[in-house]
Amino acid sequence: MLPWANRVEVFRSAGWLLLVLLAGALGYQLAAGYGEISWAWSLTFFNIIVASWLAITVHRLVLLDALEAMPGVNGRSMSRLLRFLLGVVVVWAIYTGVKLLLMALAFLPFSRYVPVGEPAPPLDAPTAFWMIDLGTSVLAWFALGRLSLVLPVIATDQPLNPRELWRAGRGSSWRLAIVVGALPFSLQLLVDALYRDGATNVETALLLLLMGGFLVVQVVALSLSYRALTAHAPQTSDPLG
Repeated sequence: MLPWANRVEVFRSAGWLLLVLLAGALGYQLAAGYGEISWAWSLTFFNIIVASWLAITVHRLVLLDALEAMPGVNGRSMSRLLRFLLGVVVVWAIYTGVKLLLMALAFLPFSRYVPVGEPAPPLDAPTAFWMIDLGTSVLAWFALGRLSLVLPVIATDQPLNPRELWRAGRGSSWRLAIVVGALPFSLQLLVDALYRDGATNVETALLLLLMGGFLVVQVVALSLSYRALTAHAPQTSDPLG
């Protein structure tokens, strides 16, 4: 578990990044509302950078367990940020590929209802697609959880060995699936339930801030999972940032 003092430090240190992320998200909504496509894309890229920096900061505070773990703005931290972004893209690409493959296999039984003229399928198309999409997402979470272990490694500048990390997640795939799949999914459902059409700017800002807080919780959960699974391996401190 994360000591209470460390929890306070994580949220305090991440607070200003959450405010920057909030400003970027509000700016995106404003730009999109006025049809400023170039500004909307620019702010999307900005928000991705800030969210990644936030994730790196939280990973380092949890895993390196020192205030000096705060990443400074220098060449080393910029290189770390680029590697982290690349890691996110690769992990998400593999997850998407696994999910699409599972969806293709799940849709095979429905091929007997094509072309038109065959007996009607037992479910209507929207319902069938929703069920298959949810089911394949849950199955793909098991791969996503083990793949996501590379992110805290990159954030803390530990030696990256994907094969060893994949083995470290053996036997805990369902726990990691909860951390990287079920937890974000449940929190997103909560956000969707709180959202309403015609929300005021204040309501929108509070909802975006809540989403940022959820992001911190998810990163902390992944950090603690990584630490628990690799507890046998020595962790090095990195005070230089």
